[in-house]
Amino acid sequence: MQVMLSRDTLRDMALYVVFGACTTLANIAAYWVSAHVLGIGVMASTVVAWVLAVLFAYLTNRRWVFHSEARGTAGLAREAVAFYGCRLATGCRGLGDDVRARGSHGVRRRGGQGCGERGGSCKTVVCLPA
Repeated sequence: MQVMLSRDTLRDMALYVVFGACTTLANIAAYWVSAHVLGIGVMASTVVAWVLAVLFAYLTNRRWVFHSEARGTAGLAREAVAFYGCRLATGCRGLGDDVRARGSHGVRRRGGQGCGERGGSCKTVVCLPA
């Protein structure tokens, strides 16, 4: 079965990839500014970066990828809530996968053991000897 995509569909797909990469860069920049310039803690910086990156994604995707025609406060609010809701759902799914992969001690398990089970201290994804 051969699928032919229109020129507009291919353009929209390319823009989705480009704006996805730009959203990643926006997230990194927002986190860096929050954590290193403003001195906000890691968790708060992560939340700020996520909110700003999703806002960037929403604004760019609605205009250049999805060609949204939603107008008025109610229409824009409904669209934004749906967009943020979907991003939140996929984010929670990814977080759940990450937690399962890292184990109960918040570190990636090696040989079925977390750091705490070997008497080490946990630092991000690396087990350091005690």
